[in-house]
Amino acid sequence: MQFSSDDWQTISYLLDEAIELSPAQQQAWLSELALTRPTLHPRLSELLAAHVSADAHNFLLTTPKITIDDSQHNPNRPAYLTGMCVGPWELRRELGKGGMASVWLAVRKNGEFNREIALKLPYPDTLNGTIVSRFIRERDILSQLTHPYIARLYDAGISSEQQAWLALEYVKGQHIIDWCQHRQLGLRARLQLMIQVCSAVQYAHSHLVVHRDLKPSNILVTEEGDVRLLDFGIAQILQGDHRHSLHHDTASMEGGTHPVTWRYASPEQIRGEPLGITSDVYSLGVVLYELLTATAPYQPVDRSRAALERAILNEPVAAPSSRLTDKKQHQVLRGDLDAIIQKALKKTPPERYATVDAFADDLKRYLSGDPVRARPGSLWYRSSRLLRKHRWITAGSLLFTLSLFIATAVSLHQARIAQTETIKAKAMYQFVVSLFNPDQKPDLDLARRQMTLKELVSHGVDQLMNELYEHPDERARLLHDLGQLSVQLGLQEEAARIYTVSLQQAEQNYGSGSNEYASVLLDAVEWLSGNNRSREACQYADQALAIYQRNQAAAEKLAVAYRKAGHCGVNLHPAGFPRDIHYLEMAVQLARSVADQAELSTALENLGLAYLNSDRPDAALQTFSESLTLRQRLYGPHAWQTAESQQSVAISLDSLGRTGESEAARLQALQSMQDIWGKNHYFVSESKAYLADMLVDAARRPEGLAYARSAYDIMLLPDWRHQKLDYLENASASYLKILIRSGSLAEAHKVCDQFPWKTPVSYPILRNILLNHCGTAYLHFGDIDTARRFADDNLRLWQQHWPNQPSRASGIYLLKAEIARAGQHYAEAIREYQQALYSAGQKNHYAQTEAWLGLARLAGADQTLLPVEQMQNELKAFLLPGQREYWAGFEANMREALGNVYLARGEMQTARTELETALAIREKADDTRYGLWYALTLDSLARSLEPDDPQRARQLRQRAAGICRQYPSCQWEAMSRPANHRIKRP
Repeated sequence: MQFSSDDWQTISYLLDEAIELSPAQQQAWLSELALTRPTLHPRLSELLAAHVSADAHNFLLTTPKITIDDSQHNPNRPAYLTGMCVGPWELRRELGKGGMASVWLAVRKNGEFNREIALKLPYPDTLNGTIVSRFIRERDILSQLTHPYIARLYDAGISSEQQAWLALEYVKGQHIIDWCQHRQLGLRARLQLMIQVCSAVQYAHSHLVVHRDLKPSNILVTEEGDVRLLDFGIAQILQGDHRHSLHHDTASMEGGTHPVTWRYASPEQIRGEPLGITSDVYSLGVVLYELLTATAPYQPVDRSRAALERAILNEPVAAPSSRLTDKKQHQVLRGDLDAIIQKALKKTPPERYATVDAFADDLKRYLSGDPVRARPGSLWYRSSRLLRKHRWITAGSLLFTLSLFIATAVSLHQARIAQTETIKAKAMYQFVVSLFNPDQKPDLDLARRQMTLKELVSHGVDQLMNELYEHPDERARLLHDLGQLSVQLGLQEEAARIYTVSLQQAEQNYGSGSNEYASVLLDAVEWLSGNNRSREACQYADQALAIYQRNQAAAEKLAVAYRKAGHCGVNLHPAGFPRDIHYLEMAVQLARSVADQAELSTALENLGLAYLNSDRPDAALQTFSESLTLRQRLYGPHAWQTAESQQSVAISLDSLGRTGESEAARLQALQSMQDIWGKNHYFVSESKAYLADMLVDAARRPEGLAYARSAYDIMLLPDWRHQKLDYLENASASYLKILIRSGSLAEAHKVCDQFPWKTPVSYPILRNILLNHCGTAYLHFGDIDTARRFADDNLRLWQQHWPNQPSRASGIYLLKAEIARAGQHYAEAIREYQQALYSAGQKNHYAQTEAWLGLARLAGADQTLLPVEQMQNELKAFLLPGQREYWAGFEANMREALGNVYLARGEMQTARTELETALAIREKADDTRYGLWYALTLDSLARSLEPDDPQRARQLRQRAAGICRQYPSCQWEAMSRPANHRIKRP
């Protein structure tokens, strides 16, 4: 069946939705789809089955494969031209092409994605059905590689013409070798660039992604001097043979395939063996060789591919220094750099550096003048490096004796390190291999080939608990990486085991006062916070900071410790607590001093939150804006970090009354979060909840309800419900806000009953909002005692965290007023309304307008309590151009309050005008027609109509009474009867 472009867009959207579901949910989803979209059901069933099948295969260890010769031209390949469209992308100009794909500069044709991207278009003859399904999984993997030195993969898909496409970050830069040559960079600058490359590759390895096609053309350098790695994992997507069925393709993966670029391929890649991280180490060694010598490691006389293969497999690598004719350059490379590069280019994986991090560490040691670990630990070598590093020591016999003594001690220590380096490398290599083949069988166990990422990490944790004790440094690094993966994948039990063992190992090997021990404490902070153990998390952060301060740790370590200790304190101490603000400002200052841009952006986010929490929205906006600018430069406009900062800016703008700007930022953040994480992630729930809050206040409640319900449903998914309680709290608060205002009391009551109230308070602001909403829900459901308990609990929470911020208590006083009014305690209700009005000021518009409205209903004739001129001025504040549409709900409240005042004073026509306008605003929000607010507006308008139009007044009153009967708390006469109380405003 042929599908239109719109059909394919719908298929793509629905497939994204299905992929996020569990297998059981997918079957139910397909059954429903057969009824609702019968024409799309067969195709979606096929694509989903292909995705599930591909997901079951372990292709992370499979090498890329070339299916055609680079020099061949296939007439069946599409000829693309400038201005043509592929899927949602419009082509601007061709950037390049190779044997498997062409790359175009493109922009999104509908204007939703204004940034230029590099669109990679694999040739159709290199793809098969399995590869199509892998696009989806590859997009999910690579979109999470958010590192400053990695070019992002934004999206992947298939056009209606069956053309696969990959949308990549467009990097304006040069290949690393060209960039260095054109600027005639020195050795140190070239090595520093290589260290940047290593940091990006190591980051990917820690996320279980192996590049497998590292070469200079995949490493660009921007005008600012920052590297960008391209095509992470793209070779995985492009592998496959169109002549094979799905079954045969799986078999070919297990049997081994060939590399994409022979010149940079490792020996095991040439042989088609399963690859590990040391294959990337080898390729980086080749790149560094060329970067420093401008020649390739192997230069067979016969330039054929077969000769190059033989050289890579069998010939020793010539020392890089031997390729240089310039004596000075030869001398610089000879020795340490020769050893480092030759170690990276060893023929067998266990002989190389065990990790890219170890490779980079030796480069750093070279730059700092320390002995490198790639060289034997001879006395002469260690002594010479020590003396070269400390040239400032005075000459003479004392110098000789002292330096010889120091060098001898150091050399003995370093010699022991060097002797065990090979053993460590082999142990690390065997550990990684054993994850997939623990019994060293010639063929991998089928069950292990089908392990999910979660199962793989969990298995790695189990195995690491009993291995590598003799190599504590390597074990610590693996514990760190597996700990982070366990937290990210929601493996709480594994994370708990890892951090417990890590602390024990650090204490045993280095002592509880060591920097190593402090680092493990800081690693555990996020995990503890995410498990509602905030107080314990803060104790860890404070302890780590104290250790670093005692040991005079490096600035980059102190920056992290100050940030985590300050951020923890924000959620435990009163808002604006001086220590917390100081810690976070110190974190920002230290991150600036060491030019750690990623850490600086995180510190700015945490500081902005502290400013916002302490009622300093101007300072928060300035801080969040700086973070946003920094993250856009570091990660690009569509990274989750950038979206987080956009959301923070939006909240600050809202706090400053700039709601129109806030909506645009919220929508952009939501779109980015969905593109990056998929539609069922807790980050997406948070974004939807924030947007729903704004829409509800704007009286756009059908839209708000859709976002709020979706946000809440996401947090009920098994992956998040018990693991991300703070996000559940946020979604619950947003959903309750609209349920209460629209009169959906049964659902509101259910949400409140299901919330796990016994869990510790992680984010007091969220608990404050939730307690208010649930108190209101219980009140309207007729449970006054529970409502009062919630109000009292919330008042204690406010006194603990915000005693100097009255606006945060305004909602509590408003609830207490409603409780008093429902119990017919009118004098008490008026006092609480006055306190709510005083507390709200101009900062909590909802509490402010609801307090005016409550007072007007009870004491409309009291000119002392209800000065009309002041109320009119406050109404005008909600009518400002550009803001009025966002404050429609507040406008309705103020107009109804004024209407009740005019009504109580006998000014019927004026009252009728205000009340008609208020009713029209409420009716615009369709779902509120059964809400309490709507019913009370009807009743007030009915009373204003009684003298002139009694029939319509009777109809309105009947409608109002019918709605009010849904609310057990609605004592109709009591709630609308004016009271004659004159109480001074506090």
